[in-house]
Amino acid sequence: MTLEEFKLKMKPIENYLIEINKAQEAIEILCEDSFPTISIGASLLDSYIELLMEVCNDTTELIPYYIWDCDFGKNPMEVLINSGKIELNSIEILYKLVFKILK
Repeated sequence: MTLEEFKLKMKPIENYLIEINKAQEAIEILCEDSFPTISIGASLLDSYIELLMEVCNDTTELIPYYIWDCDFGKNPMEVLINSGKIELNSIEILYKLVFKILK
């Protein structure tokens, strides 16, 4: 899988999460005294991430780590690889880790 193909596979996840956050914010404005949650598509999203991990042979679970913990690079975090630290702050770094360094 090329970097461009990988980006195309990751973009729907990011777009979905952006839209869900917008919807959540709108609902919270309308329902100030409640704690609404939106779970539409959550299991589909989880399945898509799992499938992407399987296709990419991501046995270290870096893809979900990048999505959830690093917030698509907006919250960069370090990962320990071969006794060295790498800041996971972009999809390009994620791609290199999953397809080049950890293979």
